Amino acid sequence: MLSLTASTYVSLDRASPDIVRELDKVINAPPTSIKPEERERFLSALLDDLRPDPNAPWTRWTEDTHLVALTAVKTLGRNPIGSEILLSDGALTTVLFHAALRVPAGPDIASPPAPARPSHTSPHALEALRVLANTLVLHPAGRRRLAVLGGGAAVAAALTEADSLDNADRLFLLGRVGFLVTVERGAAIQEMMEGSVVESLVLHLTTLAPATANFNALSELLKLTNNVLRFFPHDAKASATEEPWDKQLDPLLPPIISLVHHIPFSDLSPPLTHALHALLPIPLTASNEAEWAAVPAPARRASSTSSAPPSPPSVTRPVKALMNKISQMGPASPRRSAEAPRKSSDGLAPPYQARRRPSDGLAPPEDAKGLGVPRSRSPSPSSPQSPASPTAGAEQTTQVDPVALPIRVLGIIEEWFATHLPYQQGPDEVAPNVPIEEALPPVLLLLTKLAGSTDMRVYMKARLLPADLDRSNEAGPLERRRGLLGDLLRLLGSSHTQCRDTAGEFFWALCGEDPTDLSVEIGYGNAAGLLFRKGLTCPPPAKLEMLDPASAAASLAPRADVNPITAIRDDATPAAAMTPDEAEREAERLFVLFDRLEKNPVISAHPGDGAAAGAHGTGNGKGTGHGQPRGIREAMRQKVEEGVADRWDVDEAERERAQREQEDADDEVEAAREVAALRKRQGRA
Repeated sequence: MLSLTASTYVSLDRASPDIVRELDKVINAPPTSIKPEERERFLSALLDDLRPDPNAPWTRWTEDTHLVALTAVKTLGRNPIGSEILLSDGALTTVLFHAALRVPAGPDIASPPAPARPSHTSPHALEALRVLANTLVLHPAGRRRLAVLGGGAAVAAALTEADSLDNADRLFLLGRVGFLVTVERGAAIQEMMEGSVVESLVLHLTTLAPATANFNALSELLKLTNNVLRFFPHDAKASATEEPWDKQLDPLLPPIISLVHHIPFSDLSPPLTHALHALLPIPLTASNEAEWAAVPAPARRASSTSSAPPSPPSVTRPVKALMNKISQMGPASPRRSAEAPRKSSDGLAPPYQARRRPSDGLAPPEDAKGLGVPRSRSPSPSSPQSPASPTAGAEQTTQVDPVALPIRVLGIIEEWFATHLPYQQGPDEVAPNVPIEEALPPVLLLLTKLAGSTDMRVYMKARLLPADLDRSNEAGPLERRRGLLGDLLRLLGSSHTQCRDTAGEFFWALCGEDPTDLSVEIGYGNAAGLLFRKGLTCPPPAKLEMLDPASAAASLAPRADVNPITAIRDDATPAAAMTPDEAEREAERLFVLFDRLEKNPVISAHPGDGAAAGAHGTGNGKGTGHGQPRGIREAMRQKVEEGVADRWDVDEAERERAQREQEDADDEVEAAREVAALRKRQGRA
């Protein structure tokens, strides 16, 4: 195979029509046909032709030639060997210019010849963004260089451009570049915050429809959001007991919650996983619990590919309007979520009416009734099942549902188990291509965070560990049962350490961080590993509490009739607790067993046989003085009356005492022997 060299392209006149032919050769050439040194020469020549200068050759090219040149740069940059020239400040500045990203350190050409700086949504700008994204992926050093050039501020400014509102491809590339430039935790995030990146992210996450065509854009924007939430310098005044947080990030919570509710579930895959991950850095406190419990229904465009309305003249108006809308998305009465459950005549809150959202693919459980969880809804001008129009969406208020988010997250993880780990297949038997250690731990951590809310914890415990859970021996151990409870308990014994630990932390939070309650609910056998990792090396002590049966939180209380070791109810019923009919049936059952024993010639008891004969001193095999065999019941009754059973106990105690005395004597002899040997050795020394 002949190698492709850069000499032909370098020697061509930049106005020659052969430029496109040579660039097509580069684009279509196999990766191994261009040596690293030739790749570097090609890139050097192309970047010089594309430099942001009014007299550069690209200003005289047609748009098609301009686009082919950028595609050639993208193709050459896919191989990290020989493409290091793209990391230079001059190369990055050139790529940023053609990507329509303005950086403080970059050139600003006031009136360049046509074609001017590419527009934000032109194919040339998108191709240059792909070049930049590939460079940052293949060369980590380029991320730091771009941050120094002001790449964070450039991405933040591009996200505020009104032309980006309906362009999913550009949002995807901007989100990826922004994510990569903020991975190094440099000053890029601070620059983006100064560039109103929070308002821009809220705008795009709210207006971009959660449709398949927009999944890539949503994924990258959520990854960028996650970096901002994790790495932005938080308020240093926060106490040691509080999660670090900055109030500037508060507006990001409602759109993320909305995406978690509205992204259709098919698997634990992007963008749903990115939305779940983005919730982890956000604290759940009494001040924002209502926002966590909100179910936003913002207005969304049907699709980014449909005919879009005319773009607004500037981004200031849509961002301000959206921020006003976000401020109205809070509950009508924020204190409702912190109030005690409102009791009805039966001491419980109104039952939960299950409903299915069309885009969920998952329905809340039908048995979520009477959980003591307050569920309030703000009035809405349209039904939540009907798609909201852009006009009506701005006027709608958010529904407040304290159990909506736990229902959604539990439903997601339940569907994941049904797909990848069906019943009777343990976590260690998962298929090799299923990334269980990447998929489940973040979701379990989110459930652990949600357990910090009393209302959410009450619901999740009533869902997984209800008061009427069948704890009989016939139902089997909890960890072997079908359903979400069994699936999660099986993780506690898994070799996948992250799944094991996060599942344990979820149950720990679900039981109020009480080791006794944890052992009562899931059994000490399941909880032993978690308790050991927390420094509790023995079973926790029992605990007695006075509980109000009418309290809605009674479902959180441990059950005194459950064995803390197995979490299974002891089915052995004492005779004193039996009713007369039950006692009679039990006696009849015993009599039947005794009759069967009497009819068995092998084990039937005769007074003259074996031990019975010895006990009576006859030895004639004829029974008592009359030579008649006796039934086993009669023989047992006689031995009890004669005190034989008591003598057995005394004899057993005497044997144990003699054995202990013999062991003590042996120990004394052994100790004396060792002392004598020690003295002998010391005497020799």
